[in-house]
Amino acid sequence: MNEKLEMGKSLSDAGITNPEQVIRIISERMLDTRPRQSIRLRPYMEQAIRQNSPFGPYEADFTACWPEAKVGWAAYAAARFYASREQEVILTVGGTLKLWFNNELLLSTLDGAEWKGAPNGIAPDGSFMIPVCMRKGWNELLLKSIRDYARWGFHLTIGFPRYPGMWAKDYLFATRPTFPQKDLQGEEGFAYIGPFEPEKEEGNEGFLLPGPEFPYFPETDELRIDAPEGALSWQPTASERNVTGFVDLNELYGEEAACAYGLTYYAAARTGLTDLALRIYHTSAVRIWIDGEEVYRSMSEGWREIPIPQGGTRGQVLVKSVRSEVKWGFEAAIIDMLTDQRVDELPDLDTWRGDEARWLYIGPFGRSNSDPRDLLEHTFPVEREARFDRPYPTGEPGKFTFGGFLLPLPLSDRIWTDFFSDSGFMRSR
Repeated sequence: MNEKLEMGKSLSDAGITNPEQVIRIISERMLDTRPRQSIRLRPYMEQAIRQNSPFGPYEADFTACWPEAKVGWAAYAAARFYASREQEVILTVGGTLKLWFNNELLLSTLDGAEWKGAPNGIAPDGSFMIPVCMRKGWNELLLKSIRDYARWGFHLTIGFPRYPGMWAKDYLFATRPTFPQKDLQGEEGFAYIGPFEPEKEEGNEGFLLPGPEFPYFPETDELRIDAPEGALSWQPTASERNVTGFVDLNELYGEEAACAYGLTYYAAARTGLTDLALRIYHTSAVRIWIDGEEVYRSMSEGWREIPIPQGGTRGQVLVKSVRSEVKWGFEAAIIDMLTDQRVDELPDLDTWRGDEARWLYIGPFGRSNSDPRDLLEHTFPVEREARFDRPYPTGEPGKFTFGGFLLPLPLSDRIWTDFFSDSGFMRSR
């Protein structure tokens, strides 16, 4: 929607009017002129504050989190937004709330509206529309929500001035909320904390003190994520399974799956300067290819250190793993033998997931009742070429799969992975 157009090379002046031809030429021109972006993968999880449509508002219903809360109780939500450049946007928000953006109070609907919006900045549904300049880099939002007699929650949209009702997500500028907690860096969503219960006035149980403007610690500590000792903590919290190095393929793909692949890359130029090795522990049958050449296979559990041949050009390692009766999975890393540091990586993949975002997992293939030896020998399309622009046949009639999952897993059993590039996005489930 925000395609940058330049004067000249007019299609209509050239006599091109056929819609299909116009779309084809514009698409080809966009590939040449629009800025290239690195692929971005972000995992998704179920949470209390979420979108119900791809471009709609984020909505919070805190009564579902704390049904016992009464009128006057408070909760907070917080998120960080990364902007690739400075950009004017419109924040559209509704609810009984206070809202800060980059530590500046922009709106308070408590005890009378106080806000910094345009005079006509009221949406048809009564929401407030606030013009904001997002700075390049990280931006922080903090929101305080008070339960009233009608609802306890809010809705929030960050949109372009031309399309304020649609969330700002396109290839020229896209911004998404991410958790501020360090352990969840890069995960999409809002952190939330509560409930904060007002004290009751002595002798008058029906009157709540302090009032809704009382500043609880989230707003006094400038988006402090580590709660004071004994206080409430921000949700959601990190899971133990987010930090394991072993890839449990049974957990990832389920009981019916029988075969899957792990894929990573290394900087091939380094092989002329130092010695690299693949270290792998596997609990079942595996085959391993380095730069397209098979270097190892085994039908049983084992541990192996495999030298990376020097002078390689592809810099790719592919591991094929077949289900076993006991445990199905593996743990692998490419190590610089001089420094004992990991060098496996996913090039052009921006995850904000830290040190763990090093492998992609592709599958499932085959059925659990298949013979492991047959599956190990069978050539699935992944072995010929790892691709992400179209699905792979799984070996079952009419069934296909996309690659791939990035581990550690999100916190929910329902997992999506978003692949963002300059041509849009693709989700696999």
